Amino acid sequence: MKIAICGSDDESRSNLIKSFISQWPMYATPAETIFDDVKWPENCEKDLVELKEKLNPIEQMLFAKMILIEKQYDTYKDVGHIIYNGCGMDILVISLILCEEGHVSEDFVERVIYHNKKLLRKIDVVYYQPNTNLSKESSEDDKHLENVYWNLYDNYQTDFDNSPFFDQKNCPSILLLETKSPINEIKMLLDKDGNLEGTSHGGDDSPLMDVARLRKVLRNNPKLLDVALESIKNNKPSNVGSILL
Repeated sequence: MKIAICGSDDESRSNLIKSFISQWPMYATPAETIFDDVKWPENCEKDLVELKEKLNPIEQMLFAKMILIEKQYDTYKDVGHIIYNGCGMDILVISLILCEEGHVSEDFVERVIYHNKKLLRKIDVVYYQPNTNLSKESSEDDKHLENVYWNLYDNYQTDFDNSPFFDQKNCPSILLLETKSPINEIKMLLDKDGNLEGTSHGGDDSPLMDVARLRKVLRNNPKLLDVALESIKNNKPSNVGSILL
């Protein structure tokens, strides 16, 4: 499985990654993330050199993060179990806000939407972790940031077929972490071996996931759903990650 955690709370997101790897040590995670100070790659291809010249400094900063994601997805394409701290959805949220404020162009946002769709095809599941630390005293900027994350998630859930942000033919499942025990929520989808629940039958401690619940959480990801249901039907394990790449 290839998983990404997105959301605005850096500390909670990082802590979840650590807890996740403690629970599923077979998973790897890149040391560098899109939340670091990512630089535009040196000695890059001609098309990237030309693109950089067309972008303003803020757009360059944001798109350098997209380039990092693409590089990492290519580097770790053969790694069966990997979890990423952040994904293209985080960059899209920031781009939408900065476009509202006039710091990036609409054309740049369209570019981010396109590349986010392309990169999401290489992920099986994205977990959105809401910022539960917001309060009445939180800044309006932080509240607005969280609201845009929520609106993007809600768009996936309620208007997926018409959404301009997601590829209707090839998109990962985007799931909300709703409780104070996100690891327990993730256990609803992953078995002890880090595979999709129902695709690894190692004994009595690997119960099949309830089919109705499986259909609900994976309804917008027909490829992953088909793999899981076929595995349950045939009672045999399957390599979900390699099938979806």
